[in-house]
This record gives sequence, structure tokens and C-alpha cells, in this order.
Amino acid sequence: MEMKFKIIRLCTGDAFSVVPQEIVRFDLDRVAEIFMKNGIEIANPGVMIIARLKDVEMTIYTNGRLMIRPIQDRERAESIANEIYRCLKNARIE
Repeated sequence: MEMKFKIIRLCTGDAFSVVPQEIVRFDLDRVAEIFMKNGIEIANPGVMIIARLKDVEMTIYTNGRLMIRPIQDRERAESIANEIYRCLKNARIE
């Protein structure tokens, strides 16, 4: 089952915030493991994970919110969010 989310363009114009439409929690240690296993460069300051995927930077929070930048295309942001949420399905805290 795909996660439903809302995409909001941030005022900087080159970033989107992705907000899950359901209550979700992610184990950030598990998120870090999954990303590193898939060769995604990360920084894990504790309350969030910053990851670099191709030419964008993503910030992932425990509540499932993502911030993706720099990006101009809403459809691409949606595609990246779907890819990330699929990848992280085993990092959800039930």
C-alpha cells in the first residue's frame, strides 16, 4: 500500500515539503541503515536524517515528513517521495 501524502512548494521556490496524510513514525536508525545499504550518502544528526540522492538533498523526519531540494518539478518531487516511502516501509514504527 502506497503512503498518501500532500506536496507543498516552500517559499524558497526550489524545495518541496512532503507531508504524510496518515500518522506515521519512522525509526531513524533503521532509515540510516536502509539508506547506507543502498549507497545513499547520509548525515544523521539525531532528530532528522539528511540524505543525498542523485542531485537532490532530502531531509527525513521521524513523523515521515520529507523536505526535498533543490527541485523545481512537482511531479519529480512526487516520484522521489514515492520512491523514498517504498524504500523505507521496513523502517516504520508500528
